[in-house]
Amino acid sequence: MKGSTSMRRRIGVIAAALTGTLAAVAVSATPASAFTPAPQAYGGYGSGAETFADIGGTTLPLAEATVAFANSAVNSRGLQPVTDELGRLVSPSAPNFASKAMGAALELTLLNNEIQLVADAVAVAPPSSSAEDSLLELPVSTLAFAEALEGRAVANFNDVGADCVLGADLANARGEAANVQLLGAADAGPDGFANPTISLRNDQDNVRDVVSSASRQRLVSQFRRDGSVAGNKIGILSQVEQTVAPITIRDPLGAVAISIEVAGVYQLSAVAGGLPGTAFVAYNPATGGAAPVITLTIPPTSPLAPLNPLLAGVLTLVPNASSVGGTTVIPLDTVTNLLQPVIDLLADQGIVIGEAPRAIGSTAAPTEAADGTVASAAIDLVRIQPAGLLAPLADLIGDVRVGHMEVQAFAPAGGIDCPGIGVNKTSDRADVSAGETFTVSIATFNPCYVPLTNVRVVDDITATNGVGFTVNATNPTGSTVTQEGGVTRVVFNDIGPIPPRETRVVQVQITVDAGARSGRISDTATVTGTCGIGGANGNVNLVGQFTLNAPGVGAVGGELPRTGRDDRLYLGLGLSFALALAGVEVLRRRSRNHA
Repeated sequence: MKGSTSMRRRIGVIAAALTGTLAAVAVSATPASAFTPAPQAYGGYGSGAETFADIGGTTLPLAEATVAFANSAVNSRGLQPVTDELGRLVSPSAPNFASKAMGAALELTLLNNEIQLVADAVAVAPPSSSAEDSLLELPVSTLAFAEALEGRAVANFNDVGADCVLGADLANARGEAANVQLLGAADAGPDGFANPTISLRNDQDNVRDVVSSASRQRLVSQFRRDGSVAGNKIGILSQVEQTVAPITIRDPLGAVAISIEVAGVYQLSAVAGGLPGTAFVAYNPATGGAAPVITLTIPPTSPLAPLNPLLAGVLTLVPNASSVGGTTVIPLDTVTNLLQPVIDLLADQGIVIGEAPRAIGSTAAPTEAADGTVASAAIDLVRIQPAGLLAPLADLIGDVRVGHMEVQAFAPAGGIDCPGIGVNKTSDRADVSAGETFTVSIATFNPCYVPLTNVRVVDDITATNGVGFTVNATNPTGSTVTQEGGVTRVVFNDIGPIPPRETRVVQVQITVDAGARSGRISDTATVTGTCGIGGANGNVNLVGQFTLNAPGVGAVGGELPRTGRDDRLYLGLGLSFALALAGVEVLRRRSRNHA
């Protein structure tokens, strides 16, 4: 680079070229379908950006870049507008839709104009929809360069709002990119920037240069922070997960100012179950069993080089931390009082690292409602807003976030009511006579998007007085038949697993006794099963029930079936009515005799 005047000229050329050749890619929305809002409001949102960079800083505002971002939102009463900390509209005002997901690899806002370098993958529901967009390589002049750009989005919500989606994400988005370089590109030409200002890759061995963000909302069982079961209803989980590549920031002359490597996969979750103790925030950095770490590398030529002796002097007192050859390793799970001076030194330079989950939009504690209805939090693994020794970088970058995540989940008090197992019963005969045989079919529908297991069907059969019957056979075989207190019980211990959204039928064959009186046979089927929907205990027990009052039974000889009327009662009422009429006639005669 040759200086700010040359930079402004080149940036102006780039801006003109981009605005003249790139147009925003329109994403067609899924047509609105008939949507019935659920009786209870539940939902939440998640927003993740592996890297957010304000390129150009205060003296030369140029562009904002967002790399590997994934946003998703759910609201069972219809989507409401939600904007995240980065100013992105995560959820629009869309009352005809209940869920939305958007994933993309790279976006630029150039001189306040948004440029879609590759189309965002956007999905909305109902009805359920999905979208995917990818590009192997994107050499966009010298402003940005990236490889293997990809965005995915899935949205699920049933047309009937009261019908919960169990066992699948309500919304799921993912953005992924590799070898991203901003304000400079690989193999830049004579008019380009030979050294990118921000590079998301390891300059030494190019290992782990893939970055990704994923966001999801899912209905889960009601559980507490320790994993114990809290209730029988449903809660909701909102989650963002990220893989972070090394980030290198250079000064205006191309020298490396600082390199940051955040090891591992990071996950921020918010859970709301609607019961006391079921609303909480969970932050779970993991690196395959090793302690999660942030590695800072400050070369001798960096403006931050004077900090090296200070950092080394403090870090020698801290267990599990080291500083060798200008590289400082700080375990995220050991930010103790001894390490606090290091955090403070870096904060003076505008570098915030390893912060704990905080409230969205502030530094207050995360929201964890005592009644279990709301939980929310945000976090930046690394946040750089140049100050102190890094102040010269403010001409190039104003704000850099590495590993930005924010989540929110909300549920009604008591938890979410979801419909149970679908059960229906039919008889192949509407009416039968004494001595005849009929078959009852019991259909069990799995409402989940995962297999329904441990499916037990209990059929209790009764009849009106004078109607005897015998269970001849069942299909499938292997059921048990018992009698107690006038109830014949048929039990199918396990007819599962039933595949997602499919129906399984069992049958009971019954013969009416030859000497049966007129009447009716009734039976009630109760079905229980387990749906693996997620959460600490991983499943929820569902119940469904249906009663069939059929068939009607006619006695031998053609006697009409009784309809429940007591003929003696009607005979008594008829006689009373006749006597009443006779009394009226006597009164009339007496009246005429006196006249």
